[in-house]
Amino acid sequence: MRYKKVRSQLCFLLLLSCVVVNVVAQTNHIKPLKRGDSFSTLVLTDRNNKQVELTIDTGKLLLLDFWNVHCGACITAMPKLDSLKQIMGDTLKIVSVTTDSEEKVAQLFRKLKLKHPSFPMIVGDSILSRLFPHEGDPYYIWITGGRIAYISNGWSLTYDNIKSMLAGNRLNLTQRLPLPEGYTSTSQLLTQSLVELEEYSLLLTGLDNYHIGGSIHTLIDSIYDEPYFLKAINQSRLQLIIKAYWNEIFSFETRHYLNPNRFIVVDSSAKDLMFSNNNQDQDDWRRKNLFSYEVKVNLAGGNNLYKRMREDVTRFFPYDVVFETKLLPSLVLEVSDSTLFNKIKAPSFGSSRLDWKTTTIEVRNLSLNNSIVQLISESQFHSNGPLCINNTGYEGKINMILPLSLFNDLDILQKSLSGYGLKLVQKNFPVKTIVIKKR
Repeated sequence: MRYKKVRSQLCFLLLLSCVVVNVVAQTNHIKPLKRGDSFSTLVLTDRNNKQVELTIDTGKLLLLDFWNVHCGACITAMPKLDSLKQIMGDTLKIVSVTTDSEEKVAQLFRKLKLKHPSFPMIVGDSILSRLFPHEGDPYYIWITGGRIAYISNGWSLTYDNIKSMLAGNRLNLTQRLPLPEGYTSTSQLLTQSLVELEEYSLLLTGLDNYHIGGSIHTLIDSIYDEPYFLKAINQSRLQLIIKAYWNEIFSFETRHYLNPNRFIVVDSSAKDLMFSNNNQDQDDWRRKNLFSYEVKVNLAGGNNLYKRMREDVTRFFPYDVVFETKLLPSLVLEVSDSTLFNKIKAPSFGSSRLDWKTTTIEVRNLSLNNSIVQLISESQFHSNGPLCINNTGYEGKINMILPLSLFNDLDILQKSLSGYGLKLVQKNFPVKTIVIKKR
């Protein structure tokens, strides 16, 4: 009897060790899951050392909420998720997941005095984040009936959507699809066999299903010192229209502030261009309004990138842009001492850059518009201040060093500019503005 008991215990330990080895092996060879895949039951431990069974019956929803301690939207969403859980009861099971350590999570909750949600939270995760690799939080996995039903963004997570899904209806949500391997922010949208084309433009929809932050990248030709390539990802129709006309209005490059302001007005006839604040309508709005656009021109042929872009947005979208000149308060850049100013003029060749130091910004081989004018204008946009206008008559390049304080102290900037034979004059000045109207 004793022999049989020992043998039985040995067999049990051997079986247990096999299970442990198998689980470790599976963990080390995790295959990422996608929408439509089966989701096997997992048992994990939450931050309170309680076991959490990740499984759900048909007719109920398991929601995996991926977040991190640096994600403001994730933290703001926690009380909303808690409310959803209270309303939906047992039909909704929420499990919060982060790769951040317990120490970081605890520190966050103490610092912000956050109320702990009623649903379990898994910290220091190394399994679920490999099953569902992604860039950017929040990130939501909808699981029902043992399958992954949806992978979505935060705005899709509403009571109506959950209720509709549990009722057996199909949701038309913006999905969070994985990016192609090797994709970077500067990757061209055309296939490799076509990227050598001298000129082309294309407009794409559907990239809002990928978590690519809305961005606009331009490449400048080293010989002509002009942009020859532009890629815009997940930009609204309004942002593409503004980008196409930005340089013509402000005379400098920017990736920021592509929104209506005192110089860019959206007429009431074109109010459908404006972003919807209604979470329930966001998926539909984004599907209709977000586009990705790529254009390349041959500068040697005398072509202009933004002229081509203006032609495209006029052809693609039913809106017209009307120019109006208004007398507006401005910071006008003028020459105060031509001798000093001539000393900072740079040759038309050589690399161009803004070099940000600890207390200064070094301008190398840049135009006044793409250095002083741009920096001052963008700093003023923060406070709805005046536009900076280049009224020197000089369109060549300069070399100079500016104080970082130009962003908040115009008096210090004035003293710095005077050493280069320049001055800023605050006065009303004729400024070109645009009005966007529905055609």
